[in-house]
Amino acid sequence: MEFTGERLVPGKGGNELQVEHEHRYHVVAPLLSGMNVLDAACGAGYGSEIIARYAKSTTGVDLSADAIKYAKKHYKTPKFVEASVDSMPFKDDEFDAVVSFETIEHIDEATQHRFLDEVARVMKTGGLFIISTVNKAVYTDKQNHSNEYHIKEYYLPEFKKLLEKRFKNVEFFIQSFGVYSSILNEESREAKILGEITGSSDSNGMYVIAVCTNGKDEHNLSSMLYYCQDYETYFTDGVMWKQRYSELNKELEERTQWALRLDKENTSYEVKLSEWVSKNNVIDQQNNELTQQANMLIQQNNDLIQHNGDLMQDNKNLTQQNSDLTQNNSNLTQHCASLVSRNNELAQHNEELAQNCEDMLNQNKELSQLNEEIEQHCEEEKNKNSELTRQKSDLEQHCERIENHNRVQEQKNNELTQTVELITSQNAELSQTVDNLTHQIAEINNSTTWKIGHRINRIFRFFIPYRGK
Repeated sequence: MEFTGERLVPGKGGNELQVEHEHRYHVVAPLLSGMNVLDAACGAGYGSEIIARYAKSTTGVDLSADAIKYAKKHYKTPKFVEASVDSMPFKDDEFDAVVSFETIEHIDEATQHRFLDEVARVMKTGGLFIISTVNKAVYTDKQNHSNEYHIKEYYLPEFKKLLEKRFKNVEFFIQSFGVYSSILNEESREAKILGEITGSSDSNGMYVIAVCTNGKDEHNLSSMLYYCQDYETYFTDGVMWKQRYSELNKELEERTQWALRLDKENTSYEVKLSEWVSKNNVIDQQNNELTQQANMLIQQNNDLIQHNGDLMQDNKNLTQQNSDLTQNNSNLTQHCASLVSRNNELAQHNEELAQNCEDMLNQNKELSQLNEEIEQHCEEEKNKNSELTRQKSDLEQHCERIENHNRVQEQKNNELTQTVELITSQNAELSQTVDNLTHQIAEINNSTTWKIGHRINRIFRFFIPYRGK
């Protein structure tokens, strides 16, 4: 597995980094004796292996498939599972203790809260939770350093506040890295000394380890870890100071040999001593100059490290900009293709519009002719309307004459009705008269002559037809 800077791979990434990481596991492992332990975000698995030397059972979980594959290959005692720390495939109250070093700063704030909720779920009541993270005030602010893999870092007070929301007792232990001298047997390659440290335990360390419980137990993690190895190898990650030191020693030896030769050649001890002192003063002066040069080189190296960090950040920004430009170029290519397609559609549409315009011109010509015909027809209709208006006037005059005639006729009819009514009244009187005469005739003696009867009948025949009319 390649070292990228996101997680430690044993033997890669530098000795200082490995000492810092392994020290944490060495110091907490004895606290986990006889427990079922979960190593959350176990990485390459080296820490789970250290814990397994003490714990009853050890399970490591990590999101990286490559890290789990590496851990299973190199460490056989722990059990390793591929999963995210905010969604772990374990039962409730399954573990006596949970360890998670340098994890929380690699995930966003929402995931951090889900991670801590998962820890509380899988850990037994009264269990032990040990977690570490960087001290932002020192790791980032003081060094003016930015780790590209860190998403959400904490200052010590806010980190403690975060943990105290879930645990009643939170103990902080500050981890810092220094340079130590050791005297060991020539066969010894590694030594570990655990015990109380005399010195500062304030918040100036680069890392913080928190031991969290819901009880009142107190723990002491104060310790030092010595890592001894070949001096030449130790400095391979920086400027080759060992080589420079050898060159200075070689130069010093040459000058010493030169002084010895002068000592043999000179017969006077005072002269030889004076010359040796003089040369020695020169050498001291040169050593001082070399020391100043070494200090300047150290400063330059620090500047180069800082500049290298800036360059890496610039390179990252340029990579992101290049990715953005590539995406923009792809989007522009797609947009251009869309515009070409749209232009083709517009060209076709323009042809259709031109044809429609030509059709509309022809229709306009036809409409113009039709308008002329309509105007001519309107003129004819106007003339007809004038004739109709004249005829209407004549008809109205004729109607008025008819109405006058009807009024005269109606007046005549009224007079005729009155005449008929008068005649009817006269007929009624005549009928009464006839009836009276008939009654008188009936009373006349049968001796009345035929002449009278015949006369009466004639009178009767005269009036009856007129009455019927």
